[in-house]
Amino acid sequence: KVLVVDFGGGTLDLAVVELSLKAMEQGTCRVVAKEGRPVGGNVVDGWLLDTFMDRMGIRLEGVGGETELWRRLMLDEARRVKEAVYFKPKATFQVTPPEDQPGLRARLRDRPRYLDLSREDIVEILRERELYALLSDCADGLAEQLSQQGASEDAIDEVLMVGGSTLLPQVY
Repeated sequence: KVLVVDFGGGTLDLAVVELSLKAMEQGTCRVVAKEGRPVGGNVVDGWLLDTFMDRMGIRLEGVGGETELWRRLMLDEARRVKEAVYFKPKATFQVTPPEDQPGLRARLRDRPRYLDLSREDIVEILRERELYALLSDCADGLAEQLSQQGASEDAIDEVLMVGGSTLLPQVY
């Protein structure tokens, strides 16, 4: 039995699958239990961005058409920070409005442009947004399904982590 944790950009899916030699030769398996939630790395990026901007006292909305482009750019920056703390204990979030949008640049003139963040800061944000509670809830759902079948999580032989969001701190 293998626990497959698929946590990518769009969803979180956990499944316990049973493999056999014959099934593997055919490219199939038997799904024993499964749970999922509509949360993934894209949602996490939004949570992080909103929190970073709040901490810096900067609002993303209210600037008309400039806002959508700037939000996308800042989501990329939040994603960069999220990925960086996997490899390093700290990363810096940088607010960089597009050069061709003087309204944004003027609005940010007296605002901080950098926010230093640690891996622990990211963990705390994810805890506040209840990401770890969602993961735990999924695992509890799997355990309940296994129990109903007379099995337990002790019957799981291997764990396969799939998707970039499995690299978030404390997910593994």
